[in-house]
Amino acid sequence: MHVTTYKLWHEKLHPRILLTCADLERCKEDGIDIYVFMTLLARFKLDWSNNTGEVNDWAVSLTRKRWLWCHAYLGSARDRLKEAYQLLSATIKKVASSVVSGLKHKANST
Repeated sequence: MHVTTYKLWHEKLHPRILLTCADLERCKEDGIDIYVFMTLLARFKLDWSNNTGEVNDWAVSLTRKRWLWCHAYLGSARDRLKEAYQLLSATIKKVASSVVSGLKHKANST
């Protein structure tokens, strides 16, 4: 399980960074020259990379209702929601984050 680190001096000991370091060492031992960091974008990935590329989302829906949702969300709603989120104040972002976190926890416990 990945645990969020709040103190910057602990950042180098974050589980995702330790796992990435282990993966990179394994790749070097196996003669693999290219390592692809997947999304989400993180500062350490930019520090350790020499190139970036665009990532696309693909969804296949088995019902019309899901197709409509995927088409609307992936088509334009997600980008607009992200833009609107960036305009929010830090306080509102904190409240929104705790609400979403609570919803995720509730969904996972059922």
